Amino acid sequence: AGGDPYKTAVIDTLVSRVTGDVGADRCVLLLGYRKEMERFLRKGNPGLARRFQLENAFVFEDYDDQALLRILMRNVARRGKEVAFDTAKQVVRRDLAKARMRPNFGNAGAVDNCVSSAVVRAEARLEALPAAERATQGELLLADFLVEKPHVRDPSLVFEGLIGCEAIRTRLAEYQAVCAAAKRAGRDPIDDLALVFCFQGSPGTGKTTVARRMGMLFEALGLLPSAEVVQVSASDFSTGFVGQTAARTRDIFNSARGAVLFIDEAYRLYDPLGRSYMQEAVDEIVNLLTEEQYRGKLVVIFAGYAGQMSRLLDEVNPGLKSRVSDVIDFPNFAPAAAATMAAQQLGEKRLQLPAGAESLEPWMRRLLAGPRR
Repeated sequence: AGGDPYKTAVIDTLVSRVTGDVGADRCVLLLGYRKEMERFLRKGNPGLARRFQLENAFVFEDYDDQALLRILMRNVARRGKEVAFDTAKQVVRRDLAKARMRPNFGNAGAVDNCVSSAVVRAEARLEALPAAERATQGELLLADFLVEKPHVRDPSLVFEGLIGCEAIRTRLAEYQAVCAAAKRAGRDPIDDLALVFCFQGSPGTGKTTVARRMGMLFEALGLLPSAEVVQVSASDFSTGFVGQTAARTRDIFNSARGAVLFIDEAYRLYDPLGRSYMQEAVDEIVNLLTEEQYRGKLVVIFAGYAGQMSRLLDEVNPGLKSRVSDVIDFPNFAPAAAATMAAQQLGEKRLQLPAGAESLEPWMRRLLAGPRR
């Protein structure tokens, strides 16, 4: 009850009034999300777990595609609208089934939100028609349900503006080609693509930027429902107490399901002092990377300095290196690339080069040749 005496009193009263005996004259239902309910029953009051036994709980799994399709068709009909069966199937496959990969999927609620948005877009599409004609246009179109983001319509936009990352642009294009080849062959692209990466390089070489572009690319290819990047650091996995780190690690992975998990300064997961809670985090990460709940359902990127990342992969857990399927090096920017980036940032701030200066490259050359900390 989080220390709230009123909530504690409610729980204590519930425990005192509910005996759990066979033949009792009352039925009490406790409903909620599984993880939160488990925590509530274990920590709310010692008597709760005995009266409401977790092993006998009714578990309501997420709806499969067929159930979502039926719910969508009924929802549309209830609103006095129509939708073609093939359109409804595409909405389930391209929208709802992907949304199910994200945490806290709303199931029938997600369908209701989807249809509500489609009705609003349909009304906007038809608002220019005369009222009599508009009244006869009751069919919802695919365009009413699905509004594609620019990079989904044109995946080439993913590579736009990437400066000084030619080798990485080539790598991303290769992922796009692998996905296209798998689809042509009728295979699931997830079986052919690596989803666990190691990014290594100096600060400011574009690791975070490329992680965002990778999320956009995988969303455009239909492999992820979201281009969101959940960025954490190694310290976020640790609670400082043995036995609690695994649960924290699972929570982080769950928050990034269907998206990109970017672990910055991941080399700090290697603790030379041998503190067991950091080892516990790595062991749990290795386990989660192969768990059905997460395997193929999120992109995981370990990022950090080159030498320290090698030490992390080689020394912490033998299974971690085998789980990382692709190591991408981020070299320092060349003077020409640094000058292009600086000019771009000046333009964004509506600033101009000093009079008589034609290029920033000589300045960047001197800057990069200077001492580094």
